[in-house]
Amino acid sequence: MRLYVAAGGGGDAIAAALLHDDPTTRPVILTYAWERLILDPVPGPRSVDDFDGLGQDVPGIAEILATTKARPPARSPLPRLTTTLDARLFLLDPAGGAVGMREQIRAAVACFQPDDVIVVDVGGDIIARGDEPGLRSPMADALVLAAAQNLDVPAQVWVAGPGLDGELTEAEALARVDELGGVLHCSLTVADTHAIGDALDWHPTEATRLLVAAGFGYRGIVEIRDKGSLVALSERSADVYEFRLDRVFASSSLSQDFVGSTSLETVNAATRARSAHSELDYERAKASTEPTGTIRSSNPSEILTAGNIRGADYLTPRRYAELTGIALNRSHPTTADLLIPTSTNETDRVD
Repeated sequence: MRLYVAAGGGGDAIAAALLHDDPTTRPVILTYAWERLILDPVPGPRSVDDFDGLGQDVPGIAEILATTKARPPARSPLPRLTTTLDARLFLLDPAGGAVGMREQIRAAVACFQPDDVIVVDVGGDIIARGDEPGLRSPMADALVLAAAQNLDVPAQVWVAGPGLDGELTEAEALARVDELGGVLHCSLTVADTHAIGDALDWHPTEATRLLVAAGFGYRGIVEIRDKGSLVALSERSADVYEFRLDRVFASSSLSQDFVGSTSLETVNAATRARSAHSELDYERAKASTEPTGTIRSSNPSEILTAGNIRGADYLTPRRYAELTGIALNRSHPTTADLLIPTSTNETDRVD
């Protein structure tokens, strides 16, 4: 069996389930409980102290169960995700820095005796050099890289959908694939999506949604996130590449800074010291201010026309919610729409 580690949280956990290729076993996935503020209003990742009802059957690591509850005001989609994905999800708690997370991964390895550990990242910021202009959230992925060192089993990094998280461009991600000796693992198709059930009907992940959309044949420009980043869906967007984890780690100076860390604040300070963008600082600032670029209009036609003018063929449901202030569980549009066309002529679909 394989043990999966979702490098960035819930969306990468869905991707791990999508890439799990053994129908005889339930995937075992370690994941942050670190969601965007539109889903969890409390900045930063959740720790074991933020939940009630965690499973304790595996020594050294807490399991997210269907009955687990996040303590208000925090919220988490992970309990629902355990049933939607038919997967076992374990909490990757960064409160103890890379040292604490390494102990958690080792506990999972000791329990499940996997053949290897697969770190899954959609988009590819985990393989970034660190100086790319669009890189905005390097910390979570770099921390996973640091924590996954010196395991007792082989470890790999799988990058799905190069450039789909709106940080590295597709060209930058593919250049790093070449530099790091990445090998094409597979290209996702519609037939591969059954494993995630109806997760995208309700979960607001954007990068994994774009990965699935690429597998469905969507092509064109998609507007995502609160800042309105534009991401291109191309014939390479459904590709998945695999790398040796030690080679990726050796190319990440930020990960190397994190290796001996024993607290999340230490990790955050090391991120600042390298003048890298800190997603934790960003979320803390955003939680206290109105995000820039928010239109706050309830007129769907106005929102979609504005997106079209900005050059987008589609909006993600989460981008739509950011623009309108309409909660993701409201009825127009539902998150069951993979992508929302900005015009009535949906011509950029490859069948």
